[in-house]
Amino acid sequence: FESPRMLFEVSSDTTCALVGADIAIGPERAATGGDSGHSDIAATYTFRCASPPDLDQIAFPWFEAFPLSEKLDMIVLDRRGQHAGSVTPAQPVFRIPQS
Repeated sequence: FESPRMLFEVSSDTTCALVGADIAIGPERAATGGDSGHSDIAATYTFRCASPPDLDQIAFPWFEAFPLSEKLDMIVLDRRGQHAGSVTPAQPVFRIPQS
């Protein structure tokens, strides 16, 4: 988690620098039914981008590093507002609305 560039990638049209990170891993939850149990991870990464309007997507190689992950929920805050959504192994790219 300390090397966020291995977990997600910003669109190549902009240069962004990591300026802050806060990561919390919750306790493992008990398994139910056929589940093997899981832990929730809450992470906040703050980037400063040279050209924020050029940031139009974030890709998540996260799913390659953690193949049992099912979904990541996210919130992106920028000058245009707040953008929320999810990515999955089948759809690992979050597109940021440009309007």
